[in-house]
Amino acid sequence: KMIRSYKGVRHETGQKVRGQRTRSNGRTGLTVGVTKKAALEAAKAKKAEEAAPKKEEKKEEKKPAEKKE
Repeated sequence: KMIRSYKGVRHETGQKVRGQRTRSNGRTGLTVGVTKKAALEAAKAKKAEEAAPKKEEKKEEKKPAEKKE
């Protein structure tokens, strides 16, 4: 249930509830971090390799069914 009291709103937003200061603490989950260029390029190359075989599989066409006479 969503409680619209002060404490409920703090819980919803994931902030401190019991009067702690939040200027410098309680900042978990906000940073993304810095990736090195080599790791970034390797990730892009890996994505390209994974995407290429998928497209080839889709291009394969089904053979038409033989007609029975």
